[in-house]
Amino acid sequence: MNIEDKSSYPSQEHSISCESFDTFIVDYIDDNLQDNQKRIFIHHLNECPACRVYLKNYEYRIQLSKSIFANDTDKADIPNQLVDAILAAKKQTD
Repeated sequence: MNIEDKSSYPSQEHSISCESFDTFIVDYIDDNLQDNQKRIFIHHLNECPACRVYLKNYEYRIQLSKSIFANDTDKADIPNQLVDAILAAKKQTD
């Protein structure tokens, strides 16, 4: 969803559906909802146990993804000689 186009966001004091909740979840996590939109979002969150679980799992997946990439130290060190040999062989085939 385009953050700049807030026309599809709930703007009235009313509930949102679970489908709308899913649409706004990224903006909520990134703290990009307007105050009124955040209030509506949180109201739905307080009223809907399924969306609370969904949000918790969504945040967990974000943290898990970050931790996987943060600990990406298993990369093999490629010797410069090997890289040079591969590049030289590629030049010969070009």
